[in-house]
Amino acid sequence: MPHTWGAQGVYDVKVYAECEGGSSGSWSSTSPAVIGDFCWLEFDTATNQPLVNPPVDVWVDGVWVGTTWTYCLVSAGWHTVEFDEDISIWTFVEVSDGYANGASRLISSDTQLTALYFCNGK
Repeated sequence: MPHTWGAQGVYDVKVYAECEGGSSGSWSSTSPAVIGDFCWLEFDTATNQPLVNPPVDVWVDGVWVGTTWTYCLVSAGWHTVEFDEDISIWTFVEVSDGYANGASRLISSDTQLTALYFCNGK
């Protein structure tokens, strides 16, 4: 039986199967259904030190979304993305897409952003 939603969003759904004779299976576990034009943003860090990636807080549109490695779902369109700039001995250098940290960027498909940090030896 089909179902429609009146608004875009992420909805938790579960299903079960039923045959024409009326027998049915059990309910599935809950899974997200993404309704509308949304994109996944994935965030990571890289450094000038091999195999060392410090945990960094990330904000999208002024809302904290987590600490790297993390991800979130956003509607397609313009969004500001900001990584912590100075953490311990690490100094922020750039974001992998070339936009400034905290700049508004057009997100129109699933996107991975990596913040590059330099170990300043403090």
